Amino acid sequence: MRRVRLARLRADQAQPVAVNGQPAFANAAAIAAFLRQSGPPGLDGFLAQPQSSADGSEIDWYTSHPGTAVPLSTLNGHDRLAIEERLAIRLGQIKALAEANETPADMKQFLQAAINYPGPDQVYAVGREPVLVMWGHRSAQAAVPPAPPPATAAMATAGTAAAAETVAARSPWRRWLLLGLLALLLLAALLTLGYCWRREAVEPPPAPVAEPQAPQIDPNLVKELEQERDRADDLHKRLAALQQQFDDKLKQCPAEQPAPQPEPQITPPETPKVEEPKPEPPKAEVKPEPKPEAKPAKPEKKTEKPPKKESPKEEPPKQQAAVQPPVPAEPSKAQCQKLVPQRKKWEAPEVVFVVDASGSMEDRVGGQTRLDAAKDSVSFIADHLPADIDTALVKFTDCGAVDNDYFLNRSQLKQKVNQLQPSGGTPLARSIERAARIISPTKETVIVVVTDGDDTCRQKDPCQVAAEAKATHPNLTINVVDVSGQGLGSCIARNGGGRVLPANTPLEIQKAIKDATNQVMLPTSCIEGK
Repeated sequence: MRRVRLARLRADQAQPVAVNGQPAFANAAAIAAFLRQSGPPGLDGFLAQPQSSADGSEIDWYTSHPGTAVPLSTLNGHDRLAIEERLAIRLGQIKALAEANETPADMKQFLQAAINYPGPDQVYAVGREPVLVMWGHRSAQAAVPPAPPPATAAMATAGTAAAAETVAARSPWRRWLLLGLLALLLLAALLTLGYCWRREAVEPPPAPVAEPQAPQIDPNLVKELEQERDRADDLHKRLAALQQQFDDKLKQCPAEQPAPQPEPQITPPETPKVEEPKPEPPKAEVKPEPKPEAKPAKPEKKTEKPPKKESPKEEPPKQQAAVQPPVPAEPSKAQCQKLVPQRKKWEAPEVVFVVDASGSMEDRVGGQTRLDAAKDSVSFIADHLPADIDTALVKFTDCGAVDNDYFLNRSQLKQKVNQLQPSGGTPLARSIERAARIISPTKETVIVVVTDGDDTCRQKDPCQVAAEAKATHPNLTINVVDVSGQGLGSCIARNGGGRVLPANTPLEIQKAIKDATNQVMLPTSCIEGK
């Protein structure tokens, strides 16, 4: 696995938190293994991997997360807020593991020590995930040297007084001079004592620095999020109904306009038939000629009829070409403004397609394979989604071949989808887990799972993975399009706050995937850049 060094820091710039007489970060390997095995998805890479220098004076911090590493202090606005929110979630997850009964006692101490870090300068944003360096450390505090005891000045004064008395006994004329010097020394001692007493009274001892605590999740906030989710589901249903009405009207528009075309096609052939009643030449020829010559007159009629038949056949295409231009009109700018959702760029939702490319997707439905029908449907939807929606693709062709392409533009999305070929098993759990790692924790997001069966790899429980993804992404909806038509994946959709849409024909698959996005489909002329 590729590692990237985030920072090289001095070991003495922070105070390590000790557990059983040993720095907590020295047990990084054991902590990472426990988080990978027992923690929620994505938590195993939250703590950077430390590597001390040979002399122990410096520590290198590494990460295995994909993406560009950026210090949190350089981010602003929505990007910084999103990383800080996810940082709070990750710290809360580690604290919850530290308080769980099933966590071993030694690991509890390691986890409690790990959530200590000097400050926000030790947080990096790698892709869409926060990564913590210098974890398991507290800010170093400079020791203040104690003030000299006030008794020192008094002792010096007493010695000076004794010496002054001895000198005064030897030299009486110097007594007044020595007494003056003694008075000055006593005054200096009193001033020193008063200054120290006043300093102690005015400057209280520094307050102990509170250790950073992991944020607590307010249960009322969780209830509000659930209520908002229910409201969003109702809005999605209403939006889907309106979209269906819009599609029905679009289908009716082209059916009404071709009606005037047959009318001009009927009139042209009638006019030449009326203008060319030429039975007169044969009548003139029959009167002077005898009856036996009437027989050769028949072939003359036959020779005249073919041009009559050919002329009406050649003329209608010219008139049809003149009538065809009234094609269904494209929507005007005003109509597009009504159809396109009015929102800001950061308010636009995300749509992630999880496409099953396992071997069973080679089964045929309605003259196509299931995978080809899914590929055509995703390509069609990519051309009609609003331009501000971010789209991503997670594809799997075997238990060990799950790949995500992060967020792509529409041409890249169609290119990646069209390259899929059916093979291997069905790792649904890992694919949903991979999709949950790349989406925003705050944006409205829809994961569309297109599959024809259950998870055959048995690496993780896909229902549990869907529940964990929903817990960490409150605005997430997971919809399952079952192209086998059996309604599989109900627990995934239920735990992900979504629904199952069965389909077993190419048209049903296209409609199901379109409905599963929960987004409005636009005419291509209303999409920016087209």
